[in-house]
Formats: sequence, structure tokens, C-alpha cells
Amino acid sequence: RVRECADDVATAARSLRVAHGVNLPLVLVGFSSEACAAVMAAAVLSIKRSTPSAAGVGPLAGVVCIGMGLRTDDAKHNYAGCDTISCLDAFALVKLPVLLMHGAEDVTIEPEASALAYESARGPKAVVFVSAADHELTNRFDDVLTQMLAWIPGLFRRFSVAGDCGGQLVCPEVDEALGLGRVYTL
Repeated sequence: RVRECADDVATAARSLRVAHGVNLPLVLVGFSSEACAAVMAAAVLSIKRSTPSAAGVGPLAGVVCIGMGLRTDDAKHNYAGCDTISCLDAFALVKLPVLLMHGAEDVTIEPEASALAYESARGPKAVVFVSAADHELTNRFDDVLTQMLAWIPGLFRRFSVAGDCGGQLVCPEVDEALGLGRVYTL
């Protein structure tokens, strides 16, 4: 199912690119377990270009997962390289940032899922725990929106689309502004 969802994300991305005639980088954003799995799988499939259908997702500036759950390969589930850790490893190889956000009071998906993903990620990463927020984050919507409005343009600046990072894959001043490499509470 995760791969099917990833293909849906890839189809949507290609449709938007064709409709608007642009090939600017995307920031894939997913909320909750299945959406996060879908955007992560779409990103990793685009990076690996392991399936023709997902190849049209790129270029990518980053992945943002809100309230994410973990997907792990085990005896019962086989995500064919689209499990959480494999996705994070693929992101690290190409220095694609992953930004995680989770309600600190989430009882639907424990905040520890995002903490474990952050600890497992070896590439550019940040995690924000939203205090006094549940899974839906609705009581802190304005704060979450403010954070997203800072992150997404920052990811484009990092990708040298908006602003200038001199074509570098790493832009220290933008990385600092994004909070990459940090765990913090909002």
C-alpha cells in the first residue's frame, strides 16, 4: 500500500508540473502515518529512480513529516526499500533535508516515533515537538503554520531556488535558520 500511495504522490507531482510548465524543486509534506509514508516513499523512489512512475517527482528540496509513524520491514511487512529507515538513509546520501514535527501530547502516534526517526537519520534533519498539542495540532495551528512558512522557503533557499547559496548542497546560514541538526520544542 505504501508504494501505491507513493505512486499517487508521484502522479500528482507530475500532473502539477505539466499543468504549470515548471520543474522547480518540490517540498513533499505529509501528515500522520500514511501520508508521511507516502511522501517519504515517493521521495526515495524518485531519488533511487527504482520505478519509472516515481521518477517524475524530482527535483526535491526537502521532505516534511508531521505526526509521522514508523514503517519497518519485518516478517509481516515488506516495504521494498520504502520503510522509514531506508528512506532516511536515501535522503542522507543526497543530503536531502527531512524535517519532523510532532505534537508532544499525541496519543494517536507517540512522539517517540519522530524522536526515533530523528535519531536514525544521518543526513540534514530537524525535529520539532509542539508542546500542548495532540495529533491534529489544531490548538497550535498558527504556530505550526508559522513554522511551515519558515521551513519551506528555507528549503528552497537551501536548494538555491530562492536566494543564493552559491549552488552548494549545504548552506550553513540557511541550515542554521532551518534548525537542521537540532531537536527543539515549539
